[in-house]
Amino acid sequence: MSKRTTSDLLREPKIPIGFLNALNRCTSREEVLSTYAEWSGRIVSADRTTVAMADADDGMLDVIAIDGNKVIATGSRIPIAGTLMGRVFETQKPEICSDLSISEYSEAPRLFAGGILSCMDVPLSAGGQRFGVLAQGFENPPPPTETDMAILQAIGNCLGSHLLLQEQLVKLGELALTDPLTRVFNRRVFDDRIGALWSQLQDDGHHYSVALVDLDHFKAINDTFGHDFGDHVLKAVAHALTEASRATDTVIRMGGEEFCVVLEGTSLEEAMLIVERLRRKIGDLEFTCDGKKVSISASIGVATADRSHDSPRLVSMLADQALYQAKKDGRNRVAPAA
Repeated sequence: MSKRTTSDLLREPKIPIGFLNALNRCTSREEVLSTYAEWSGRIVSADRTTVAMADADDGMLDVIAIDGNKVIATGSRIPIAGTLMGRVFETQKPEICSDLSISEYSEAPRLFAGGILSCMDVPLSAGGQRFGVLAQGFENPPPPTETDMAILQAIGNCLGSHLLLQEQLVKLGELALTDPLTRVFNRRVFDDRIGALWSQLQDDGHHYSVALVDLDHFKAINDTFGHDFGDHVLKAVAHALTEASRATDTVIRMGGEEFCVVLEGTSLEEAMLIVERLRRKIGDLEFTCDGKKVSISASIGVATADRSHDSPRLVSMLADQALYQAKKDGRNRVAPAA
């Protein structure tokens, strides 16, 4: 390897300290994308920088952040098919278009009409995941060079890694709040949700209800058919509760065969109607194991919070007592708190 001279080092592009400081101040993905758009344009002296993120569901790239020339505005949607940005996204290879006036790509006429003479696009990816495209446009000659593209690709690689890290952090946050078997919320969410609703109740009298759901004779199912089948039943029940609940309700696995549904903005009468629907939904589930049909049922206790209660813990205790009463009365039923 040849020794690098001082003049070689001086010619290498430097990442501005201001860029790093700006990234450290970002608190959202949108801020990160806007910061990369602004500073990559400064570093490469581009007249337009665009960050477009892929929407895999409909074959489009969504323009999320722009710095400089806004001939194609933030919020625009660019087809992956037939565009330079789309080609770079699909091939994962950077490209330079030295003359947009003769380019075959569908976005070229619009860019050229807006004053952009040439452009270069690099893919945003990391860890085997494709996120989008970082693109730059230039209003004056000469067109970007291979060196310019290498610099932009280095910036794009950093942005790709940044996006991957953010995605992983989001997933870690979700895992911390999600039951790994059933994919509904876990008990940690219960305390947070109840705490928020209790505060709202104290502020404006907005009621909430707690429904504790316990699967009847679930131990016998595990003992007879095995824990794998029992896990299958638990996942099906969680799905049924989620499907039958309202968008404002929160389904939580408390542990074992016990679930909780937190119902926002309900009186006890309203909660009883909703929860009865949940009980029937569980009872309608059909299972087969080793050629044998298996049915399940659930006992449910319901309590509604109001300002006469001393604490949210008391509401949960009342729901638990109602659940005990539902089991005592013969199971497969809904019991209100006394």
